[in-house]
Amino acid sequence: MSGHDLDRDRSGRRPPRGRSSYVPSTRVGRDEPRRTSIGSQSRGGSRPVPRQGRNSRYKSEQNYRTLSGRDTGYSLKGHKQKQLNFEKRHGGLLSRYGISNRMLALIAALVVIILIIVLGISSCVRGANEKAKQEEEEVTSTNQWDSRVADGIDQDLTGKFSSELDRNEKLANIAKNANRYSDTRMLELALAEPEAIDFVAAYPDAEHQASDYGSENKEGDYPLLYDWDSRWGSADYAGSAIAVTGSGPTAFAMAYMGLTGDTGKTPATFASDATDKNYTTTDTIGTTGDLFTYEAEQNGLSCKQYSTPSSKTLEAILETKGTVVIVQLKKGLGNPDAPAHWALVVSQNEDGSVTLYDPTSSQNSNHTWSVGSIAKSSNSFYALSKASSDESGESEGSDSSGDSSKSSDSSDSGSSSNKTSGNSSSKASDSSSSSSSSSSSYD
Repeated sequence: MSGHDLDRDRSGRRPPRGRSSYVPSTRVGRDEPRRTSIGSQSRGGSRPVPRQGRNSRYKSEQNYRTLSGRDTGYSLKGHKQKQLNFEKRHGGLLSRYGISNRMLALIAALVVIILIIVLGISSCVRGANEKAKQEEEEVTSTNQWDSRVADGIDQDLTGKFSSELDRNEKLANIAKNANRYSDTRMLELALAEPEAIDFVAAYPDAEHQASDYGSENKEGDYPLLYDWDSRWGSADYAGSAIAVTGSGPTAFAMAYMGLTGDTGKTPATFASDATDKNYTTTDTIGTTGDLFTYEAEQNGLSCKQYSTPSSKTLEAILETKGTVVIVQLKKGLGNPDAPAHWALVVSQNEDGSVTLYDPTSSQNSNHTWSVGSIAKSSNSFYALSKASSDESGESEGSDSSGDSSKSSDSSDSGSSSNKTSGNSSSKASDSSSSSSSSSSSYD
């Protein structure tokens, strides 16, 4: 439909020719053109509306009109009305202060981040304070002697726990480094002897040398020595170390120190002599009995061997004051896995039991034994005592049981290498032992 037709439809009459079909009025086709005080056309006004270009989007340059040409009544250039600011309409709540919505969002995000950081820091500080408080409480409630033991345990019991815990840690270290031990008997020693764990743990890095005894000993007192003592246990002997093969030299060292009171010679000293004189053996026992005969002659002692040991023989020997007996024990005494070795019987007690110092076993040394148990478990006896002034240094081939007051059967006799001194009928005194014995025997 053309513009003229549209105008005629709205007003009911056709506009005169030569006149524009557009009527600049708020009521198109009904009111005459007029100009208001704000610049729009009024009815009967003398100022014509400028002709609009064909391609103009709006119908007037003076007034803001819609796309269809309707006049809204707002002037784009009126000096009495403020010019519209369309950007300000979308500036947000704080636009009058120059803060846009985007800036407001950034500020809000920054505040949230700061709050999160503050909360995180406060949480860490609170956690650290709680941890410090907890540690302080633990410190105040820790056993003062060993933190591994619960608080409230007395010092004596704590010490026992500490010893066992230390040994367990060292035993674990031994197991971890088991391939560093050329002799597996050293590992078996650590398992069988809790007191030897420290020595075995240090053995791979220890120097294979011996040191002095380092203390004095009174004549008549027999010190209890062990093969694995760190002062001599690492020294090489009989294809291994004194710690596992030195029961013979250690047993003789105990007898020597008790009989003479001299501590200048240690198990390492007698082990060196045994090596030089070929008194060693590759058997588990490590040492032949010839060492005791040789050392007795060299050190002013009397030594007599009994090849057929018995209970009566052992009792008769111990009746002589100041006499001790080195016994060659069979395998299995006190422990089925215990190898054959040498030990020292230092005295017979009032109840008839005997005190045994076993250099290979603290368990065997910590209780008394019946005479029958020792005799039954022995292959031979070597009786040692101080040599008397009338004794000769020559060995005799006859048995020394010539005293008529001594009661013994034929099984108690044996070959001798030297004479023994003293009256065989006298009772041996218990005071010659350096340790007290219990009243009961152990079989």
